Amino acid sequence: MDLTRFLADVDAQPWADLQHAYGSAADVPGFLRALAGESEDAASEAVSELYGTILHQGSVYGATARAVPYL
Repeated sequence: MDLTRFLADVDAQPWADLQHAYGSAADVPGFLRALAGESEDAASEAVSELYGTILHQGSVYGATARAVPYL
């Protein structure tokens, strides 16, 4: 996988215009970056954050569909 292209594509998405369980999805790119990073602890925390924001209590949001291709 070309990580540079992956991150550029993540950053190109209109996250601030999308919503998740707690409002703006502007934080989602940071979570996706953490998943692609080298820190297992950061990746684990990112999974928890994504689960709590884009799939909160089984609900889905505009940011959910946009994040799925990166997962």
